[in-house]
Amino acid sequence: MQLKKPVLPVILSDKVDINDVPAALAQIQCIDYQAQDKDAYKALRRALADLPLEECTKLMCRVADGERWVFEINPQNRFTLALDTSAGRSVTATGELRDGISGARAKELKVLGWTVKEHGFVKGAAGAAAVYATGGVAALALLSKTVRDLLMSFEATRSWPAPRDKDALAVAAAEFALALQRTAPDVKTIIVRKAQE
Repeated sequence: MQLKKPVLPVILSDKVDINDVPAALAQIQCIDYQAQDKDAYKALRRALADLPLEECTKLMCRVADGERWVFEINPQNRFTLALDTSAGRSVTATGELRDGISGARAKELKVLGWTVKEHGFVKGAAGAAAVYATGGVAALALLSKTVRDLLMSFEATRSWPAPRDKDALAVAAAEFALALQRTAPDVKTIIVRKAQE
């Protein structure tokens, strides 16, 4: 199955044997990022430049200059990019998302290093109260869009340093673009707009 998405294999550990990866992945040039030094960063930066990340990088630079941008996947799922100066300078992405029963979006973002707040107490309290109060008829409440939105919503955040060197934001842009791809794999259009101040 082909997803027609760009792939950039990055080796982060010497425990990875290139002979153990799938054949299609083994044929692609890998970036060795084990040292995580300046040379490795430059190699990664050159490789990322070949991916369609130019727009994300441009927006990251604008965010680093103080603008806020919203990436709307659909009315229930959006990310906001903003500059956070509370503890140094960082670009912070905040996702206000709604998940399915499997929790796939939350799981994908956790794997990518995002902090996920799933409103677990609210979900548990609402579910327990509904079951208790209705004697089990609470399952019908799941048919209500408002209740489903409450029970399946979560917030995810991720921050990256916002250096004055704009080239350094390319890695942040790549990681944000990957989060968009993972949380909205079937979406063909994401509405991107500058947020109102």
